[in-house]
Amino acid sequence: MSFFSASRSANPRPSIVERFGWIKILFCVVIALVFCWGLSFILEYFEYSQEVNFLIALAAIILVPAGLILAWIGLPQGVKAWNKLRHHIRWYHWLWTLMFISDFVWSARTAQATQADPLAPSTWARIGPELVIGFVLLLGMARKQIDWPKSVFQGLFNAIGVFCLIGFISTFWSVYKPFSAYKSIEFFEDAIVLAVVIMNCVDVEDFEVFWNFAWIITGVNLFWVWCNLLFWPSEALQPVPDTGDPVPRLQGVVPVVGYNAVGVAGAIIALVALARLFPYGKRKVENGAWYIGIFIFGCASLFMSQTRSAMLGFGLAAILILLIAGRFYLLVGTAAAGIASLLLTPLGPLAWDFVSRSQSAEELESLSGRTDWWAYGYIVWKQHPYTGVGMYAAGKFAVMQEIGKGDTATMHSDWLEIFVGTSVWGLFPVIFLVLACWWLLGHYLTKREFSLAERQLAMEAIGILLILTVRSFFNVELVWHSPSNFFPVVGCAEYLRRRWRSMQMERESAIAGFSSVAA
Repeated sequence: MSFFSASRSANPRPSIVERFGWIKILFCVVIALVFCWGLSFILEYFEYSQEVNFLIALAAIILVPAGLILAWIGLPQGVKAWNKLRHHIRWYHWLWTLMFISDFVWSARTAQATQADPLAPSTWARIGPELVIGFVLLLGMARKQIDWPKSVFQGLFNAIGVFCLIGFISTFWSVYKPFSAYKSIEFFEDAIVLAVVIMNCVDVEDFEVFWNFAWIITGVNLFWVWCNLLFWPSEALQPVPDTGDPVPRLQGVVPVVGYNAVGVAGAIIALVALARLFPYGKRKVENGAWYIGIFIFGCASLFMSQTRSAMLGFGLAAILILLIAGRFYLLVGTAAAGIASLLLTPLGPLAWDFVSRSQSAEELESLSGRTDWWAYGYIVWKQHPYTGVGMYAAGKFAVMQEIGKGDTATMHSDWLEIFVGTSVWGLFPVIFLVLACWWLLGHYLTKREFSLAERQLAMEAIGILLILTVRSFFNVELVWHSPSNFFPVVGCAEYLRRRWRSMQMERESAIAGFSSVAA
């Protein structure tokens, strides 16, 4: 029922709630409060000069009204887009949701605690969704309603399958066999879920629904991280322990979402919004105000997480997106303005202070301690150069536990985790998978046989892949459960590959039919 349906005679002077709706009003009030809170945070934790404080206050005076106007216009656009999307959500989207939920960490556990009680209640909260997914997949296969083996053993999924097989074989000499076995099976189940999704995407509209649905889930989870500030403010925003960094970083409390995960989610959400604001082929921009708001939200999350590798990946990906979209002059102008601001204004020293996070030169060179972890990982690998010490178990149980970092789950690098866990054998399929995604997405982006919508998806996937490629050297983004950031990119490349193959078969069939008629 519309708020505008009442006649003027029945209600000559409708209230503001009747005219615009309480949801929009509440949303705008929340935006204003969050902005004011962010301003107070900046002024409290950063000791700026009087001139810089004046500039911040002046920016607040300008941006608060602009933000309210943006929220007022953008919210109905977002609601309209969701109403359009939700009618196309299918059963397999909920499998993806369960996969996403199974990655929630309800309590951080050390390596010692995991070995002492591997089936703790918090662990069952993660295993439970995986068991539901497995039951649905097996039941569907048994009843011949979900033919996922046909989809999972072709194309890019072959590389994932080979990697999972290598990981499972490494169980026999793993430092913690149950962990290697379970995580390898878990990752293969994630691949099956993606294969089921791709199998059901018969056209670009189907894949667009999945693509948008995947990032909506990521965005909702990121929004909940911000909501944690209302319930657990001191835990959700605090400095990283034992680093000497006085500036708090945003993280999730319930469930636990690390600073790095917040940063990469913010980078991806912001990049997707940027690609929608500057679409491929000069397409008409739809829901512009909404995507501007999403872009600001993603950048704010990235800023508050202080995840430097995600910032680097986002910066490179944003440049690439603008180049692909043909916005060269906008890119040059933005770059020139940014460089001038850093060199000629107090923003330069402030930006360096922010990026360095008050770390010493030695801490910066060690990449926040990562190089020490990797050096010890290399020592572990040299003791088992032909087999590694077990995929997924290597970092947590053979490296981090031994150097007194048992509460850290990985060595913060996909490539080091694979190398120490499986030696060189696990690297081959993953390198092939990443390079294949790069080649397929870049190749099909230029094919005029694909629609603009499909090439738009390829452009967005390339940008996200660049973020994840950068991040893979400093964290686990590619081969760790749940691959909810990487697998949509793999799915996009695989969907376009199957689409191209289908178009080739149609052309060959048409040529054969024409030849038979001519004969």
